[in-house]
Amino acid sequence: MATIPDDYKKDFAYLKQQSDKGALRHDNSILKKLQDKAKNLPGLAGAIDTLKIHY
Repeated sequence: MATIPDDYKKDFAYLKQQSDKGALRHDNSILKKLQDKAKNLPGLAGAIDTLKIHY
């Protein structure tokens, strides 16, 4: 699994839970925040790529 910085593990866990339920939407504010941070954090970007996001 990709290395997620400790600062973002709680938020990512929430997004993963939403993804597993099929309820993660592209306009989720936490997702947008992490996508912005992932531009400089390849581990976080890789983890976000594993999510099922509904557009």
